[in-house]
Amino acid sequence: MSNLTYRDRPEWSYSDMKIILEYDIDYAVAVKRKLLEKSYGKAVDIGTLAHEELLKQGGSNSFVVKAYKDFRTNEAKDWRDAQTVPIISDNEFEQINKICETVRNHPLYSVLLCGEGIENEVELYAKINGVDIKGKADAIRKNKDGSIVICDLKTTAKFEDWKMNESRDMWKIANKHYDLQCANYTQLGLNPNLTNFYFFVVETVEPYRVKVMHCALAFVESGEQKLAKCIGQIKQFGNREIDFTYTKTLNEVEEIGDFSL
Repeated sequence: MSNLTYRDRPEWSYSDMKIILEYDIDYAVAVKRKLLEKSYGKAVDIGTLAHEELLKQGGSNSFVVKAYKDFRTNEAKDWRDAQTVPIISDNEFEQINKICETVRNHPLYSVLLCGEGIENEVELYAKINGVDIKGKADAIRKNKDGSIVICDLKTTAKFEDWKMNESRDMWKIANKHYDLQCANYTQLGLNPNLTNFYFFVVETVEPYRVKVMHCALAFVESGEQKLAKCIGQIKQFGNREIDFTYTKTLNEVEEIGDFSL
């Protein structure tokens, strides 16, 4: 087990459980077993690269800037084929730098994300109701009084999704199941009752806005309900085979247009 990387360890992560909620348990198990692949768009890639640069404070070595205008020559093709990390353009490199600069200049950067007493990319493991779960905290600070501060860096091209409406409801965030992530990491934080969870949100396109949000108790509790649902489905799945054949009997047929549900 100790030789496995975090990604390959068998515990269930927030990302794994999010798939249960968005699809179903069989689909989630298939993805977890690498029988299915989930792909993400280019915009997410830029955010991910900036994310790694920030947490590793410029030493991620997770990309290389394109060294040739195009890859028409054999020399350029050989260089391209020799790369083991994503190749980005000069414009994308500038975009990543602007994202990182904006975050580093924020007054709460050294308080929540990268500063004295803060550990980055900390692997956390726990057993909850008989199910092993895991998480990798972007930033965690353990205070002398026993309280814990966890901060997760979010890069997004849709900054307005993080805007609360007039009723202070964050349904868009909950719909992305970030409340599940909050609950997951809070449970993994060794002292859930004394854990404060923050999101450090940065826009990946101009004007590169930044905001910090604290997760209220209601948000944590919403995530805990989802966490309990996921754990229940994982336990119910057990060791059975994956089954994508739904609606096996007429009694299981769903009614289209039944608005009573």
